[in-house]
Amino acid sequence: MIKNILIVLCTSLMLYLMNFHQTQSSVWVAPYLSAASNFNFSSLTMYIDQSQIDYFSQLTREEQFKFNFEKSENIVQYEYLAIGFYFIAIIATKIFFFLGDLESIQLLQQLIHIGISILILNQFSINRNKLLFLFFYTLNPIILYFVNFPYYYFWQFLPAAIFIYYYLSNKKIGNIIFLMAFVMFIAYIIRPTILFFALFFFIWFAIKENLKKSIVAIIFFLWLINCFQSYSFGPWHTMYIGIGAYNNDFDIKLSDTSGFDYFNSIQDKIINSSLISDDDELKHDYYDVLKDRYLQIIQLNPLLIIKNGVLNIIGSYGFGYKPENTILIYTNILCGLIFMIMLLYCKQYTLFFAIGISSISFTPYYPPISAYMYGSYILIAIGIINIIHYVIIKRGNDA
Repeated sequence: MIKNILIVLCTSLMLYLMNFHQTQSSVWVAPYLSAASNFNFSSLTMYIDQSQIDYFSQLTREEQFKFNFEKSENIVQYEYLAIGFYFIAIIATKIFFFLGDLESIQLLQQLIHIGISILILNQFSINRNKLLFLFFYTLNPIILYFVNFPYYYFWQFLPAAIFIYYYLSNKKIGNIIFLMAFVMFIAYIIRPTILFFALFFFIWFAIKENLKKSIVAIIFFLWLINCFQSYSFGPWHTMYIGIGAYNNDFDIKLSDTSGFDYFNSIQDKIINSSLISDDDELKHDYYDVLKDRYLQIIQLNPLLIIKNGVLNIIGSYGFGYKPENTILIYTNILCGLIFMIMLLYCKQYTLFFAIGISSISFTPYYPPISAYMYGSYILIAIGIINIIHYVIIKRGNDA
């Protein structure tokens, strides 16, 4: 009990010291906050007040964190972003109504991080492994940055955290698998990139416990996804600018501006993040243009796409891709390669596949930046701990 209290205090202090009031730009985060303030039980659709969003965008970051959106009659339907984080915003702002909207989401993320960390720490029987988990995950500055970053990136860790809990505890899941299927669905509508890891979790359960229950859980999970309306237009923007992660002959940079500039050169239309989220016709045109160009590049230089994909996948086993820093980019790839080899050498096959699959929904076409691979960090932390434990045991046996 005393150890848990100390962990709470230490983590809370670190979170306080690392609170830099960072979040996504207002064009991406404000619609969620506005929609949460206009939530109505009669409809799950997001409705926003653009005038409040415009006002919010003019505030300083400190002011944005303390700002509360208000219910409005001047609302329009919003369909651009994945809807799941909208529900997180509703829950957080209702529970912590006395805080600013962003502050309430930040506090919810902090409490969940501390709670999950303690839950997983208690699965370790060796104190050394507990300390390593604290160092590599709970108090890791990279992790704490995203815990303090009120946006959907944080929530990518849920499927991996569930997997790690059962992986370490060796407890039977049993019929709880159906509840896990629902949780995976919630995680999916928050961040669709967790899809393949969710399926991996069900397959792992089938191998460990029960094939029939796993099949039913998968069917339930996919049924929920099918029932839930999606507004996805495909990842063509991300795929196109992802080519710019490494040197290329197409003058593409890893920047939204690269996509916008190319569209402007073809269609002679101005586009930016605000316009693309507000104009459905422009949105369709934009994605169609980038889709055609991406497929054309595949035909012109397929090896470039393959090379980028391989580098991205290897890098997803590292600490994360660092844009505009060539030394760190290739250091990350080297670290990822070494870590992959060590996982295989130390017979950590389950974690080897889990880490790769956790990012496979985007690494074939986009680099593993920290925000995208946040869900992998808890898997990587456990992988490092298991490697250290394996090496220590092996040396002890050899002696």
